[in-house]
Amino acid sequence: MTSDMTRAALPVSAVVNTYCQQYDGLESTDEVTQIIRQLEVELRHDCRSQSNEETSRMLTALRALGNAGLAASHASRTLDRCVRNNHIPTAIRVAAINAFRRFQCTDSIVRSLMLNGRSSHLNRGALCSQLLLTSSLLSCTCTEVWQIKPAQLAFGRTLI
Repeated sequence: MTSDMTRAALPVSAVVNTYCQQYDGLESTDEVTQIIRQLEVELRHDCRSQSNEETSRMLTALRALGNAGLAASHASRTLDRCVRNNHIPTAIRVAAINAFRRFQCTDSIVRSLMLNGRSSHLNRGALCSQLLLTSSLLSCTCTEVWQIKPAQLAFGRTLI
């Protein structure tokens, strides 16, 4: 991502979200798809970065995908791989979880996020991820989410 693209990613993705909300079905237009693909390319396959600069660009791309909302739902597999990758910085994993915030809540997304949470180790970064995950899940309206017991949101561990 060039420096111009990095500066433009967040505002452009917000415009994409507004555009797609106002006009149903436009998330699959060539222009929108091209913007989402360009952001997704920054994430590589599973958000592994080689430098601080790449990490910074990935964080921007993840935030932009979250801003784009439903238009970015085509990137959900890449986001899922980022969420599941235990070998990347916690900040990237948290940003990948947060990128789901405007997606349509589907059972596959809920299962993906829940399975990731169950496999996390309870270090400080994972706890932060879990709290963000919980708030992301609570914004969904899937029946599966509402049937989750509070103990499951703590991934088998009590928080008290």
